[in-house]
Amino acid sequence: MSSVAARGGDMVTTEAYDGSEADYPRYLLDRIVEIADPDSLVFFIPNFEEDPWNNQPVTDYGPHALPFRSYEGAGNIWDRPPTIKGSVLRYHMNGVDEAVDCADDDLFSMGADGTAPNEPAFSLIIAAKFNNVINSELITRFDGTNLAEKCEFRLDSVLGGELRFRIYDNNSTNYIGRIYNTALVENIWYIIIATYNGNRSQEGIRFFINGVRVDDTNSSGGAYTAMHNRGVVTSVGYLENGGGALTNFLDGDWYGALCTARQLSDGGVAEGAMAADGSDVLKMTQCYRRLLGI
Repeated sequence: MSSVAARGGDMVTTEAYDGSEADYPRYLLDRIVEIADPDSLVFFIPNFEEDPWNNQPVTDYGPHALPFRSYEGAGNIWDRPPTIKGSVLRYHMNGVDEAVDCADDDLFSMGADGTAPNEPAFSLIIAAKFNNVINSELITRFDGTNLAEKCEFRLDSVLGGELRFRIYDNNSTNYIGRIYNTALVENIWYIIIATYNGNRSQEGIRFFINGVRVDDTNSSGGAYTAMHNRGVVTSVGYLENGGGALTNFLDGDWYGALCTARQLSDGGVAEGAMAADGSDVLKMTQCYRRLLGI
């Protein structure tokens, strides 16, 4: 049986009523929570819904999940409602007007206050499949509305389809970051994990695709001191630009976005050695793969 403590003291368990092991997907979801560290887990979008057509979430993982709202296009109807992939619910985004976000919560800023002593370590995880890899936001706390910038971090793909992870110092010109200087490929699943050790340097940033470290180029600018806690939503699949418009909509599918307030460990081995490696990055990748059936 797997059992982990959740925020608020509740327990998440995989024990069935008869004492046997419960369903395999639930076990893997518990493992994801366990690897991320339930005491540090600050974001876990619900992956099961009572009614996928109108986005009614089940609170099965309520202690880990914060309420999120969806942008479901014209008439608040999904172009294509969430469907099951493998053992989990996946979201289909149309690249035009569909995304989700969560209202501002200090948990997402993980104790950051703009001072070096309180710089947080954290990790972001998401599984995504792109129909279009150009300029797509994945997990973002960045709001440039009317130049009143509120910038914390962005995990996104850029103009050439390359994956990027940046952490900001209160504005869009001071940041540290890394980039994977190879365009992503459309219509295949990526399990993306971005980690930061809190050292206020681009050298402390790493990200991984399917368990393999891929960041190979610095993407830093300005004089970075520390990340600030700003009043900004956490968005999955869009960016709010300087004019207040929603943009950079994700065109594709995603599953299981989460954030944990620590750096996940990295075994530094090739994908083929995942089973023998004990790192958090590769264990997390294995769980996502099995849930998605890839």
